[in-house]
Amino acid sequence: MSFSAGATLAASEPIINTGDAQATVAALIESMRGLGEAKDQAERTQIMRSIDDSLAIESMARQALAQTWLKLTKPQRDEFVQLMTKTLEKLAYPRAADFFTGLIVDYRSVSSTAQGEIVRTRATRAQSGQVTIDYLMEQRRGRWRVKDVNLDGASLSESVTNQIQAILKQSSYAELIGKIRARLAEAPSTSQSADPVVLCINCR
Repeated sequence: MSFSAGATLAASEPIINTGDAQATVAALIESMRGLGEAKDQAERTQIMRSIDDSLAIESMARQALAQTWLKLTKPQRDEFVQLMTKTLEKLAYPRAADFFTGLIVDYRSVSSTAQGEIVRTRATRAQSGQVTIDYLMEQRRGRWRVKDVNLDGASLSESVTNQIQAILKQSSYAELIGKIRARLAEAPSTSQSADPVVLCINCR
């Protein structure tokens, strides 16, 4: 589910009204900023739940597992989605909160593509210049959710999928679950990446 963050809009690509898709992205960014400022654990938990609700985590999980998803029972799928949610909460959200603090976000356009709606933004930080951040959206049951974040060509969903598939090529599904649980049991993220779209699942 990779899409080009830096691509210019084709002349035939229709521009739609900003509406709910952009509003979802704006709310997600504000929640990330709020998480960076919140000190009370109850408040942080509430903000993380709001962020969870803005993301199409089940779609990310389905893509990451690919054919393995089709072999799982409903309880197994639910378990994997829950583990992915916890992984995002523990390893991705705190880093993203730091990243978005102090950023000025310019909403460039919302466009309709074969992959879904894309909210294109440009983020500026005084010390480090500009980056393009695009949000691939899906609409289910009347609500927009983010199913991928692409920062200057780096895709969150692609990062997760590549890691999951690399583990599955060498291990069983049960061993994958064990690795994710072990990662979650560690102290706060040991990943050295400062990139908010890189989620390191198999790091030590």
